[in-house]
Amino acid sequence: MMKKIKLNKTIQLTVLLMLFTVIGCDDYLSELPDDRTTIDSKEHLSALVTGAYPNANYMLMAELLSDNALSKPSTNGVVNQLLHEQMFNWEESTDDNQDAPTNYWASCYEAISQANQALESIEELKDNFILDAEKGEALLARAYAHFMLVNFWGKHYDPASAVTDLGVPYVKTPEKVLFKEYTRNTVQEVYDFIEQDMLEGIELVKNRQENPKFHFSVEAGHALAVRYYTFKGEWDKVIEHANKILTNPRQQIRDLLVYNNLSYSENTNLYNSSLEANNILINSVTSWWARNYASTNYGLLSDSNIFRTGNPLGKGWA
Repeated sequence: MMKKIKLNKTIQLTVLLMLFTVIGCDDYLSELPDDRTTIDSKEHLSALVTGAYPNANYMLMAELLSDNALSKPSTNGVVNQLLHEQMFNWEESTDDNQDAPTNYWASCYEAISQANQALESIEELKDNFILDAEKGEALLARAYAHFMLVNFWGKHYDPASAVTDLGVPYVKTPEKVLFKEYTRNTVQEVYDFIEQDMLEGIELVKNRQENPKFHFSVEAGHALAVRYYTFKGEWDKVIEHANKILTNPRQQIRDLLVYNNLSYSENTNLYNSSLEANNILINSVTSWWARNYASTNYGLLSDSNIFRTGNPLGKGWA
């Protein structure tokens, strides 16, 4: 009898331990494998779309690869001198740090990935919340990032060759595999996708009220459209979208006379301020350009062809 009682207790303890193990495993397996959050509210979606903007700067490569840049003497050191030399000489960059082309490419596609995840989550939650503004912002952010990519890594739009010129992959779905192969769309295809996302985004984003200067708003959407149609040479549409932004040019265009009377720090703060009517969309990026542009060995010189003939209005160039 004593052995039977001991055996029963042993079986009970074993069963209890197994139950605890099963429950523990179930709890463990039910947890997300990383620190991502579950997108199940309007607030989560708004936060997700906030990250759909590139966090990198293209100024160094855009300036040093341009016709503006000449070799100039400089006595001041710059951060990452090799990258400056490679960009000025149109060489393949060996750098992937901030301000390098690779970094900007990756940052744009990270923004696109964030926008795509937001759009997928919006589709899943559309019956529970009104998400027009969030969807419009995500579409505009996706259009903007692809617009920047195709104009840096594809030929500029030419209606005679756009259907065959190679552009960049236009990504419309979240990436859910470790390695995925993409096909480069033509410049025409990329531009068509941009236009579709952009125009739909402008119509939907009209409801955005909170922090409009730090997110795509209807005004910022029209500003993107002005830029887009300028690149395509569709001037009637440029005027159409510009007129929807510039309703009071005297108040909306930056007043440089005011800036002339400010100190350097005051000038900088006002230039970036969300209170300035001429600032339509403001974003912060990580960059060394602010400390490098004045001291780089390559850049715009005062004896450049642009300046040699003098300002036709008899004013200072600034």
